[in-house]
Amino acid sequence: MPPINLIYAFHASLTQIMKGAEVSRHIKKAAEEVGFKGVPLSEDVQVNGMSALYFPKKDDVVAGRLHASIKGQ
Repeated sequence: MPPINLIYAFHASLTQIMKGAEVSRHIKKAAEEVGFKGVPLSEDVQVNGMSALYFPKKDDVVAGRLHASIKGQ
């Protein structure tokens, strides 16, 4: 049996991870509501710790070197 403090720490970590996932979904949804578009094609391949978004206007370039395959988009 593992020490009880390890079990509490594990529970706290899982709780923080789940809250982070909720916050990430909320932020991405809010961004889409104001005109941003997510770079990942599906929610299945999105990560919680990073939000990659297309700007609403094509002439705005922010972090153009972030990923070579979407540099001109």
